Amino acid sequence: MDKNSENILENNKTIETFLTEIRDSDCRLKYSSSSLEIGHEEKKLIKSKILKLIESEKKGDCVLLSRGLKKNVIQKRLISKLNSNDSLYDGLFLVGDKAKNFLKKESDIPHPIKIITNTGFEVANWIFEEYENIKSGPINLEYFKNGTNKEKFAKKVKDKTDLIDYYLFGLHTFNSDSLVNFVSSTSSLDVAMNHDNDLIIIFWLPKGYKHLCIYKEKLDALKGMMKKLNLPILNNSFHPEENEYSMKGFILPHYILCVFDMKENAIIINPRILEEKNDWINDGFDIDGIDFREFIESTEYKRFLTLTDQTSLNENYVC
Repeated sequence: MDKNSENILENNKTIETFLTEIRDSDCRLKYSSSSLEIGHEEKKLIKSKILKLIESEKKGDCVLLSRGLKKNVIQKRLISKLNSNDSLYDGLFLVGDKAKNFLKKESDIPHPIKIITNTGFEVANWIFEEYENIKSGPINLEYFKNGTNKEKFAKKVKDKTDLIDYYLFGLHTFNSDSLVNFVSSTSSLDVAMNHDNDLIIIFWLPKGYKHLCIYKEKLDALKGMMKKLNLPILNNSFHPEENEYSMKGFILPHYILCVFDMKENAIIINPRILEEKNDWINDGFDIDGIDFREFIESTEYKRFLTLTDQTSLNENYVC
C-alpha cells in the first residue's frame, strides 16, 4: 500500500475528513482502474467541487454517505462492457447500486413484496410474522409474539408506505440479506470499511431526497405517530453503532462522487464531476438514459427503478 492510501485509511474516521484528505493531499485520483492519474488542472477542479460538497453538508443541504462492498461481488453483477473494458466503474457511475432483490425476477421473490410499491394486507401480515420470529431487539417483540395483534397490526399499517417502510427498515437492519428493497449505507467511513469490504462508494444525498432513506432521526420523528396508533416503536436499528442510512431501492448514480478502491489504493472519481452544471449538488450528475438501458440489460440485474419528480418510484424490467 502506498503512503498516501495508508494515511487515508489510518487517519480518517468520517467521510468529511476523508474528502478533506483527498482535497488537501496529493493522493492518487483516477477515472478508472486502467487510466492514468488525473492531471493537475483537473485535480484542482475536482478538489474545488469536493470543498463545495463538504460546505453543503455543513449547512445541512445534504448528507455525506458511504457504502462498503466486496469488489468481486459487485464486479460479477456489473458484467457489461460499455465503451471501455472497465465495466465495474462504468457500471457504478451509470446505474449505481441496487437492493439484492433486483437481482431476482418478481416471481422468485420468496415473500409478498414482489415489487417495491407492494404495501397491502399480505405484506403487513408477513412483516408481523418476521418480527414474531426475532428473539431480541430494539422494539417490543412481545407485541408480535401475541397472535391476537396480527390482524390489528395489518389493518393499521397496510397500504401506508411510511409505516411499511418503518418496519421494513428494522427487518433490514436485523438481517441485511432479507429481500426488503433497501440498500445499506452509513455516515461512518469506518463502518463501511468493515466486513472485509474492499470497495467504498462515497455519495451524497440532497435534503430533498431524504424521503428515499430511513435513518435514526426519521425513526425518532415518527415516534409520536406510532404511539397514537398503539404500534410498537422501533427505537433504533438492530445495529445502532453502524449509523445506518437504509436507501430505498437503490443508490442513485447521479450522486456518486467517487469509489475508494482499497485493492488498487486509488480514488476512482466519477468523470461526470467535470461537467459544468449550476445546481449539481441538488440535481446530481446527468445520466444518459440510453446508455443506462443498454448497460443494465447486460448485467445480472433483472429489474430496476426510475424516479419521477423526486418522489415516485417506478419499477421496470430488464429485457
